[in-house]
Amino acid sequence: MMADTKKSNAVDVAANVFAHRLERGWNQSDLARHSGVAHSTINNLENYRRKPSMTTLHKLAMAFGVPVADLLSEETPTIERDGKLIKLGRVLPPSRKEDEADRKRPA
Repeated sequence: MMADTKKSNAVDVAANVFAHRLERGWNQSDLARHSGVAHSTINNLENYRRKPSMTTLHKLAMAFGVPVADLLSEETPTIERDGKLIKLGRVLPPSRKEDEADRKRPA
């Protein structure tokens, strides 16, 4: 059960970073420039390939002008696009969807 909690927190951080970045109209390179975090680190974080260190979280929070706790929120982040609220969640690239389905399949 503890592993699931850690996994869901990693998902929340990625979605929250993505939401904050989109709210500002930034691409990943913009966020890298504003935060001092490597573009590859941001890309890996948003694509669920890497968990952020506390230093990275602090730099990202400073760039967004929010407390670190906002990036650790367990609530599903939403963004507004064209007057509509969109809930963000984990979206796997096509190659990883098959891997995820295989893990959920009973043995």
